[in-house]
Amino acid sequence: MSNREERWEALRMYLWPAGAPPEAASSWAGDGAEPSPSDADELQQRGQEMQSRGEELALKGAELQLRGQELQLAGEE
Repeated sequence: MSNREERWEALRMYLWPAGAPPEAASSWAGDGAEPSPSDADELQQRGQEMQSRGEELALKGAELQLRGQELQLAGEE
């Protein structure tokens, strides 16, 4: 299996966890065809969920960074 195939497989398993039919992705992936409307809707929804999660993680990271700076300042006093 090539590196590209391995990456695709990892992405496919992430987007379609066990129990969900991965055939929805493999039916159009790699053959140059566009996803069906239902596939596109699912991909868009998952993309929005991942974006929302990314925003949550960015906020949490900023909070942790601020807390680290506060602790550093307290340690210098």
